[in-house]
Amino acid sequence: MLEDAGYPRYSVLPPREMDGAGSLGCEMDDIDKEAIEREAIMLRNQVWRSREQFVPIEPRGPLQRFEPDEATTTGYKVRLIHPSNAARFLGFVYLEVASLGKFSDAIVAGKIDRNARTILISQQVSREQQLFTGAHELGHAVLHRGLHLHRDRPISEPSAGDARRRRPQVEREADFFGACYIMPNNLVEREFVARFGSNKLRLNDSVAWALDHNDPDRLLQPHGWLDVEKAVSRVANYNGTGLPPLHHVFNVSVTAMAMRLQELKLIEPYAA
Repeated sequence: MLEDAGYPRYSVLPPREMDGAGSLGCEMDDIDKEAIEREAIMLRNQVWRSREQFVPIEPRGPLQRFEPDEATTTGYKVRLIHPSNAARFLGFVYLEVASLGKFSDAIVAGKIDRNARTILISQQVSREQQLFTGAHELGHAVLHRGLHLHRDRPISEPSAGDARRRRPQVEREADFFGACYIMPNNLVEREFVARFGSNKLRLNDSVAWALDHNDPDRLLQPHGWLDVEKAVSRVANYNGTGLPPLHHVFNVSVTAMAMRLQELKLIEPYAA
């Protein structure tokens, strides 16, 4: 249970009214990002120090074929910080189930029941959505002590209008916690440098062509939300590196990876 694991039973954020979530939001300026990231790092470090008690789940991504003792690899660490291990550390039973039914005519992707000490994830959504939903539910478990029973809709990519629509604060907090937990800044930067040779990618003609041979101009004058970050997230074998896309490394969607790259400010826009 939580007390036995040595994890502090407190919330950095006050309890709030809870309501369901539906999409990845992008307006997070009013949440305490530093405090939330500290909580994610604390939990991740605790899981790392207790790693002997966990058997990381079987690999699913193309990068994650390695010997179990290669504990310094990104793939090993990504497997270790799977939400199921953190949930177990926190004293929750974490289960992937066939279905969680519907809520307001939408599929329920995840459910946390603090009293029953369970986190349930629906297999009706994609593997990437399952992973992010699990990390999102961890955010509720750690940050929102007033939450006892809560359901979440699938995390989905917003349209241009939805991207600017503010979601409930507790959901944006859980989203940010989830992103920080399963896409740690040090691992993201390590994999970023391995592909692009620097921790800052400056967009220019040659970079745009390497990211998209077919239509590099669309990246030099992007019109869509996160166009450049998405291209960086999905590119494989950049300039002959032979490495898989970043979003495959962390087993998340292209959009989730792109949002994390934007948050970490790893890409500098094109300057004509």
